[in-house]
Amino acid sequence: MQSRSISNQPTADQLVDYYKDKVSKDKNNVGTALDKEHAQSLLDYYNNLETVTNILDLSASSYGEVWLESAISKRTSNLSNEVVNRTITYVSQRIVTDTQAKIDKQIEKLEQLAKDHPNNQEIQNAINNLRDAKNSVTVDNITNAKAMENAIGTLDNYGSQSAYNKLKQDAENPPAEVNKDGLRSDVAEADKVKGDYNYYNATNKDAYDKALEAAQKVIDNPAATQQEVNDAKTALAAAKTALNGSATDKATLQKDVEDSSITKADSKYYNASQDKKQAYDEALAQATKLLNDKNASQKAVDEAVANLEKAKAELNGEPNFIGGDCTPSEPSTPSTETLAEKTTEKILMHASYLYDNKGIKLDKPTVKSYVTVVVAENPVTINGIKYYKVAGKDEYIKAGNIDGTLRVITHNSYIYNNKGKATRNKGIKRLVKKTRIVRTYGAPINIKGHMMYRIAKNRYIKARNFEGTLRRLSHNSFVYDENGKATRNKGIRRLLKKSRVVRTFDAPVKINGHMMYRVDNGYVKVKNFK
Repeated sequence: MQSRSISNQPTADQLVDYYKDKVSKDKNNVGTALDKEHAQSLLDYYNNLETVTNILDLSASSYGEVWLESAISKRTSNLSNEVVNRTITYVSQRIVTDTQAKIDKQIEKLEQLAKDHPNNQEIQNAINNLRDAKNSVTVDNITNAKAMENAIGTLDNYGSQSAYNKLKQDAENPPAEVNKDGLRSDVAEADKVKGDYNYYNATNKDAYDKALEAAQKVIDNPAATQQEVNDAKTALAAAKTALNGSATDKATLQKDVEDSSITKADSKYYNASQDKKQAYDEALAQATKLLNDKNASQKAVDEAVANLEKAKAELNGEPNFIGGDCTPSEPSTPSTETLAEKTTEKILMHASYLYDNKGIKLDKPTVKSYVTVVVAENPVTINGIKYYKVAGKDEYIKAGNIDGTLRVITHNSYIYNNKGKATRNKGIKRLVKKTRIVRTYGAPINIKGHMMYRIAKNRYIKARNFEGTLRRLSHNSFVYDENGKATRNKGIRRLLKKSRVVRTFDAPVKINGHMMYRVDNGYVKVKNFK
């Protein structure tokens, strides 16, 4: 709206420099050289004057325009701060008075228009904005371009005759009501669309998201035209039709989850460090969750497969037991085959009795630990206990002395040698942490007064640190060894008192005609428990 007649308008600093030696005097012979503050107020007033008078159809020449142009164009012979103050104070008061009067007249016209169209919010907004603008037009502000910025913007939008004419025309000829129902329905369907594999497995779902966002903006826009609504509806429908997702393929995920039972039965898992085992368990839980989620995306399934396979690959459990210096129960040579039976060589991890085909112990010397025995390839079960048949003989060895038994550690446990001394690695005692699963071989043996399970060659863990069953004694009970003889401590028979809770292991065994439970440091009669 500005139409300045001064080209290449100088800056405040340039005006100060020009008039520094051209100082005007008043009637009292007082004059102060023009400073930057007064020079800037001169420029601001001149620029605001042109803008406001153009908008309100006022004559700028009535408010000092000629003198202002002369001073700013450096055609005035001299100038001072006092002259600037006096002139601008006088003319600015006049333009403020006239501007406010013009605004009042525009408000009156709009208020009359509002009576004719009481429900028209645009007219009411114009009235309110003009009232605010009127309050901003003050003597202080009229020479401050920044202070007048909002007021001039409001006057430009609502203070002119053309602005009034447009408001009047729009009020008298309102546009046809825009129907957004169809578009709203399509937007409301978005949750259903996003729940289908066509969307969540699509490579082009971003296009649908953008069309959906644009449609919502049209719905939220009170000034949107029917054409804009129709265009948004068409674009959203096209983006929906273009979605190219396929049904989620879970075959690999299904197989990996099913194979988890095999993974967990392997020493790589049950002997793994706790963090690796936990990582696998968490990946498996997420995989199982997605397997049961009918809306799982292909991306989520593929990520779950990758995470589960990565966690499986990072399981760091050692075969049988970490730290053992022997790899037990693995065939040392390939299986051999005779006409009678398939046989294989195995390492005997625990001294073993020989039994007949009915599970009765033979009156023969025990077979020593760590020898290699040739046995039938597949074990047999006799009276609920697994045995390996000795090749070519009607003799049997308990499978637990060869293959071992998996047991859960219930307490952090040190590893001992056959002298009862804790083993060390670089000076630090070897420790097996709680919840680890360990393979043990045969029945526990007494080492330095403690019943211990063998876990590898010359490596043992206290039997009391394994999972067992807690039982309460109903009678005072002596403790016996594996031969049925009472154990002693410094010549005194070991005694467990009535009501004491004792951890027992495995099923009871018969020793010298008495059924006994194995306990931490020997055996106790079954009848002495509640």
